[in-house]
Amino acid sequence: MSDNAYEPLLSTDETEALLQAMRSGGGGGASAKEVELGSADQRLRKSLTKADEVARDWGGEVRKILRRMLGTSASVREQSPDVVPYSVIAQSVPPGATVCVLSSQEGGACFLVMGPGLTSFVLNRRLGGGSVQTASGDEVRTFLSAVDRRIVRPFCEEVLQAFQTLWGSEEVSLTIAEVLSKPIDMPRLPQFEPLMRLSLAVGLTADSSEELSVVLSGTAIRAPKVEAKPVEAPVQTLDKTRMVARLSFAELELVAVLGRARTSVRSVLSLKVGDLVRLDEAPTAPLQIYVEGQKKMIGVPVVSHGNIAVEVTQVLKGAP
Repeated sequence: MSDNAYEPLLSTDETEALLQAMRSGGGGGASAKEVELGSADQRLRKSLTKADEVARDWGGEVRKILRRMLGTSASVREQSPDVVPYSVIAQSVPPGATVCVLSSQEGGACFLVMGPGLTSFVLNRRLGGGSVQTASGDEVRTFLSAVDRRIVRPFCEEVLQAFQTLWGSEEVSLTIAEVLSKPIDMPRLPQFEPLMRLSLAVGLTADSSEELSVVLSGTAIRAPKVEAKPVEAPVQTLDKTRMVARLSFAELELVAVLGRARTSVRSVLSLKVGDLVRLDEAPTAPLQIYVEGQKKMIGVPVVSHGNIAVEVTQVLKGAP
């Protein structure tokens, strides 16, 4: 993005939906004082930075859940969290999607939404099928039966639990109150009520992806408890902040080692195209990951967006 470019607060579809909602709700001479968005909207926008951090880690957890529960290695990409009116959320949920109404200790409207293609894929795999059904397939459901809702619920609970653990149960406490049969059965809320949407794009095939979202209201997010800390000297705190800020952008060399071999200079000089160099690691052995020459992590080779990558499976504690 260029320096002169900017990102609009709402997309074109969201802006149009908001304008339509304003036109349809304009009758009756309602006063502007009746729309109280300030406090909830402000609380949600203050949480966007944390939501962005949670979304990145949540994507990795969902990928593990897909592998563990459904036996698939689908790609998962996080989307930028946003704050939009309820009317935009309701209109963006397609038929056949799974909508879980979430119960919060603090009250407020919260939902977990899973796209229709992903819903059909979860049901298909949980029932023992092996094919991927996408939104264009014949087996995508337009509504969920009672049996469908019971089958899909454990997967939704795992996804929600991973999200809640990353956010912190002391700030967000959610449980699934109901799995709806159709998105049209979503509770009727004020059309302008602000909600935060955290979305993941789950790629079931190479050319399509399905949405997996958690939608939160402002009242569902509790303010974190602030513990009293000893007051440090202002100069010391400032120096520490500057040092951390500078170090956070420092570049480090990270090397993933496939294996090692010891040989003679003569053998090295005699190598030619087509020769094999036997390493000391088995084909199934994990990779050793070194940071600035120090062994820090263990991982396995994977493919991410067409490039070879390493998935970290263990962080070595007490490593030098």
